[in-house]
Amino acid sequence: MAEKEPFKSLMAKDYAYFMAMLEKKDYLKIVGNLMGVPYAGMTVDKYNKWNKDYYATWKHPKYKVGYQNLIYQPMLELIKYLQANDFKVYICTADEVSYLQLFSEELYGIPPEMVMGTSVQLKYEIDGNDAVIKRTDKGQYLNNWDGKPRQIISLLGKKPILAAGNSNGDYHMLEWVAKSKGPGLSLMVYHTDAEREDKYDKHTDQTLPMMKKEGGVVIDMKNDWKTVFPAK
Repeated sequence: MAEKEPFKSLMAKDYAYFMAMLEKKDYLKIVGNLMGVPYAGMTVDKYNKWNKDYYATWKHPKYKVGYQNLIYQPMLELIKYLQANDFKVYICTADEVSYLQLFSEELYGIPPEMVMGTSVQLKYEIDGNDAVIKRTDKGQYLNNWDGKPRQIISLLGKKPILAAGNSNGDYHMLEWVAKSKGPGLSLMVYHTDAEREDKYDKHTDQTLPMMKKEGGVVIDMKNDWKTVFPAK
């Protein structure tokens, strides 16, 4: 298996294989290779169990804590404030939707049916006396860049009044809301705190200028956030 793609490139940390697909805009092939191939043929139930086991033991290599200690405290406060004031709050991520749906309620207080993300194709099968849903090696949707507003309008039927992001992958979603003719607020978290979290400009070179041009709110993590992560 180590000699077959995509495993060969991943194990060698040689991403030219994926960059070639990216240049061709073969996005669904990337999704299929990264998210589909490793679990192809696995039932959704087995996939969910595998990921729950992984989630229970995983620790961040730098911070040495699990997922529940890596959620931004100001983000949680905003979500709770919006929910308390009758807003519907959704997650719109480039990560695989079926993974985050397992933990979204625990981590963010957002139910799985209110999570949008990247997905692989599934298939329905009769296995003995059971009816099962299995994963395939083919990508279904890449929820990034202009895919985010397209997915939002497809699933919700309207533009959100508020959107928040932190990278070029959120550019189109943030621009879409910032250019609203009616009420609309775009928020971008800018990672500037090397001591408490991280400091970097990667993948922000397009979104940051757009936010300033369109009147979006750029949140400076170092200067604007009293607390970054929840207390352990």
